[in-house]
Amino acid sequence: KQIRQGIRQGVIRTRESVGTILRKILIIAVPVTIGASIMPIMNLIDMALVMNRLQTAAGFTEEAATALYGQLSGMVGAIINFPQVLSMSIAMSLVPVVSAAYKRKETAFLQKNVELGVRTSALIGLPCAFGLMVLAEPIMLLLYPMQKASAVSAAPCLFIMAIGVVFLSIVQTLTGVLQGLGRPSVPVMNLAIGAVAKIICTYTLVGIPSINVKGAALGTTAAYAIAAALDFIAVKAYTKTRFNLSMTFLKPFAAAVLMAVCVHFAYLVFEMIAGNSIATLLSVAVGVGVYALAMLLIKGVTEEELRMLPKGEKLARALKKIQRK
Repeated sequence: KQIRQGIRQGVIRTRESVGTILRKILIIAVPVTIGASIMPIMNLIDMALVMNRLQTAAGFTEEAATALYGQLSGMVGAIINFPQVLSMSIAMSLVPVVSAAYKRKETAFLQKNVELGVRTSALIGLPCAFGLMVLAEPIMLLLYPMQKASAVSAAPCLFIMAIGVVFLSIVQTLTGVLQGLGRPSVPVMNLAIGAVAKIICTYTLVGIPSINVKGAALGTTAAYAIAAALDFIAVKAYTKTRFNLSMTFLKPFAAAVLMAVCVHFAYLVFEMIAGNSIATLLSVAVGVGVYALAMLLIKGVTEEELRMLPKGEKLARALKKIQRK
């Protein structure tokens, strides 16, 4: 009631037609929607190309081609969806923060949040990627115990797609940044360039019998990598952010590599004792612990960032004690 009363009492300076308002909404909504539909777009390309190329170029029967495509889209696709949920939440939270800072011309605050967003996506994406790569086959066997042959066959696709998790995380985060800057069409254009590369790679590689559906996985990874690189260049150009490469990429990468090595050997030991399912779950737990400890020891996380977490003060004090030792 108060809002309506305010409208009646207010002075109408300009009137806009419904068509004008809808056009303004669509100019924003369409690029934002496309930017949030990265994985569905890649899946659409696979739907259009993979089955056809497997049969006409690679020489597989319709039944074999269907089985291979099912491994890629059904088995592997379902697993790859999980890490992107975390990176998408980062992207969504960045949009209003970046938009407000950009409008107020708070350059330092804007650059700080852009760097923090990218760093957080790397902190999440790198361990997810290395974990999925090292445990590709065990994870497939854990989730699909009744389809062992298909699970083992799909493991190489999961390994390849896992590499793309890092780039996908960065793409989603930078898409949020560019949307906050009022340039939602930029990530769409960059995604389109990546999609063209995806089409070329998928069309060419899937037609090679020895590569088959792994070609589609390679194409998707290449598309994410190209889009991530182009988005990164655009964000640097628009915000003038100077990224601390050591803190943003190198330290998380080093911790993720160490984690991967520990997870690999942990799985070998646990698998001999308890079998694949328990060994996989225990290895994941080991990976989480090793990655967190490694990031603390190499000072890959700052005290300020720890304080932002639940019970952050206690974590910050624990970090000081660890670093003193």
